[in-house]
Amino acid sequence: MTPTTVALSEASPAKLFEIIALQGRQAPPAVSEALSKRGDCHKQPVRRPQIVVYPDLRAFDNTSIAPAWAGIQYGIDANGAVRDVTIVARHGEAAFADTAAASVAESRFLSGSPRTACYAVFSASARATPARPRPELKAYKRPGDTCEVTREALNIPEAKMYPPAYAARKVPGWAILRFDVAPWGAVGNIEVLASQPSDAFGAAARNLVANARPNPPASGYRGCLVPVIYAIPDAVEGDS
Repeated sequence: MTPTTVALSEASPAKLFEIIALQGRQAPPAVSEALSKRGDCHKQPVRRPQIVVYPDLRAFDNTSIAPAWAGIQYGIDANGAVRDVTIVARHGEAAFADTAAASVAESRFLSGSPRTACYAVFSASARATPARPRPELKAYKRPGDTCEVTREALNIPEAKMYPPAYAARKVPGWAILRFDVAPWGAVGNIEVLASQPSDAFGAAARNLVANARPNPPASGYRGCLVPVIYAIPDAVEGDS
C-alpha cells in the first residue's frame, strides 16, 4: 500500500474527525483548525454552554484494540437549542455513535447568534492487547535469498513513526519485512510478510524500510529480512 498525502484544506471532514479520534491530544492543532474553518461555530463571541450532556459510553470501553469513535457535527440556534445533529464519521458499533449524538442533541447553550458546523469527537478506551509472539526470521527465508547483511549496513532510520492509533492506546506491535537492495543502494520489492496486532504496523514499517539507505553492495542483496518492533514507551528495533 502506497501512502498518499492530502493537504488539510482538501481533507474530508470524515478524515479530520478520524485523525482527532485516533490521536486524541496528540492530534496536530491544525487538524482542529481545519474542521473549525468549515463553519462559524468558533466565531467570536463563542457560544457558551448552558447544559452539557455527557454520554455514558462505559459499555464500549476496553472491548477492542481498535475501539469505537464518532465525529458529530451540529448547529446552535439563537435560543441555544442544538440543531441538525449529524454523525459525520464513525468507527465500531453504531450504538456508540448514536449514544454520542443523542447526548449532543440534549445539550443547550446560552442565547446568541446562530452557529453552524460545530463539532464534537468521542472515543472509547482501547483494550490493552499485546501483539502475538514474533516468529523467527528463518521461517520466512526463501530459496535463492542472498542477503547476509548486518542491520548497520542497511542504514535503516533509527526514528520510527509509531502508528498513531496505537501509540495513543499504548498498544505494542511488530512487523517482518522482506526486500531487495540494488547494487547502487536502492531498496525495492518491499513485502510485509507479517504484522501484529494490525496491518497498521506493517504499513508503518514499510515506510521505514523504504527510507533506508544501505551501503551499496557489489552485486546487490536479495531477500533481506528485517523485524521492526514497536514497543511502549519507546519504539525499539530488534534483530532476530
